[in-house]
Amino acid sequence: MQRMIRPKNEQNQAWFSVKINVDSALSRMKVALCFGVLCAASLNSNVTFAKSPNYVRLSAYSSAIERESDDAPSPANVADDAPSQSLFQILPDYPESQVRNFAAPPKESNRKSSRGSEIFSKESVVPNLPKGETLTQAIQIAVEQSRTQRALALRRGASQSTADAARSLKNPKINTTTTYVGMLNQPKAKTEIDLAGAVSSISDSLIPGSSEALAPILDQLPHDYQIATPVLDRNFVATATSVTVPIYLGGRVEALTQEAEALAQAVEAGEEVDLQKVKLETIEAFYLVLRMQSLRQVAVEAIGAAQSHLADSERMENVGLLTRNVVLAARVAYSEAKQAELRIATAQSMAETAYNRILWRPLDAPVVLLDDHSNDPLEDVDALMNAAVSNRGEIKILSAEGRVFQAQAKLARADVKPQVAAVGAYSYIENSHMTGNSNATAAVGVTWTPFDGGTSRARQQAARQNAMAAARMREEAESNVRMQVRQAWLLQKEAHERVEIAQVAVEQAEENFRVATRGFQEGTLNHTEALDAATMLTAAKSSYTNAQYDAILATERLKSAVGTL
Repeated sequence: MQRMIRPKNEQNQAWFSVKINVDSALSRMKVALCFGVLCAASLNSNVTFAKSPNYVRLSAYSSAIERESDDAPSPANVADDAPSQSLFQILPDYPESQVRNFAAPPKESNRKSSRGSEIFSKESVVPNLPKGETLTQAIQIAVEQSRTQRALALRRGASQSTADAARSLKNPKINTTTTYVGMLNQPKAKTEIDLAGAVSSISDSLIPGSSEALAPILDQLPHDYQIATPVLDRNFVATATSVTVPIYLGGRVEALTQEAEALAQAVEAGEEVDLQKVKLETIEAFYLVLRMQSLRQVAVEAIGAAQSHLADSERMENVGLLTRNVVLAARVAYSEAKQAELRIATAQSMAETAYNRILWRPLDAPVVLLDDHSNDPLEDVDALMNAAVSNRGEIKILSAEGRVFQAQAKLARADVKPQVAAVGAYSYIENSHMTGNSNATAAVGVTWTPFDGGTSRARQQAARQNAMAAARMREEAESNVRMQVRQAWLLQKEAHERVEIAQVAVEQAEENFRVATRGFQEGTLNHTEALDAATMLTAAKSSYTNAQYDAILATERLKSAVGTL
């Protein structure tokens, strides 16, 4: 700026005053001329709005004459205003059915006008849109389609069958055996007869005088004679049926039953852990899709802002108010906004692919989501920690593991205790040489190993030590769970506070964008300040969107840490 030196004489002083008045008038004329050119150009300009689905913010980029008016209507009022409705143009190529935005709600305004709109963004409700898939439905489908849940359900059934098998050891057992026997040689019983003694007896019993006549005949008979008598048939059928009733097994049945039931409880607790994992994974994928859709909407609004700034820059260049480099900078900003939207669109497609994989759908299946899930924060951290200790499956698994080792110690003690059982049997042998082919028996048996070389005692000691180790690990797990719950609670608290801060930042960024855009169009601010205002508004909206979904996920992760997801 040149330094002004006032002349000392009166003539020069009068000339200097006239010159100042002329310069001031010329300056006012230039400003009025520029303002008139901008107003004339704005009469032919259109107002651009971002496409809006369910409760999505609409971004209006108004012309100079519209920004000049302080009584601009909201988009909701524009819908009923035919003249002003023609000023709105919907941005193309954005999937209306998959958009959801959690940008800051607008301030209520009673200002009305026949034309124009609020600066940058206001919310608009688009009715009669098809409803999408809710979070509850997504979780239900994911759990039903989860292969790990199916596998663990089968393991749970197997463990319950094992427990039933252990309990059935105390029941009576019936055993029957039937065989068919075919022998090459028939079994016979050999009997030896002393004929000499028999002959002597016969001689003594004869009539006197006849023995001498028969003596030559009797002497010719063999003194030793063998007779073979069959005892079994060559082919026969034998059957035996026995009933065993356990009377006392030294606690073996109770120990095996406790072990099997504890293993079943451990498998069931593992199923609960995996269920919480599947639910949380589904929730994260669900809200990741919504996050990407909302961020894409913000990117689309940023494209609209850059496009509006580019149009203003080109009009001002045409009337000689801006240089070429400003237009080039505006085009670069517009190109960068389109690239950012392209990157977010790719991230959205990847998020939808991950969501479809969790629900076991085709990876390219369309994804239309509806968020009707409440996001009320959880407050009482002490109650949450106590509930987590009772609910978490990891702690239940360690408790069941301790009971398994205790049952194994009882089972080891049963090895050196008496085993008493009653046995009743019935047998039948098909044999024509026997007078009775069937028989029945009854018995009571005792099996006892009072000393097994110290094996049982060593097994008991090992089981007790493992049970103590499981108890210590359970204490460690309880402490870790309490820490996880408190950390998740702190993150939830931070996330919800960030939402409030980010909402205020959006409102301030919107006002800053409005002022900067008006100042750029009036020539009081340069293009860099206008671009910075648009960039800050996009960043504020992105931060607000991320804060919204971070708050939702923080609450859901806290529920998962408590075990009540």
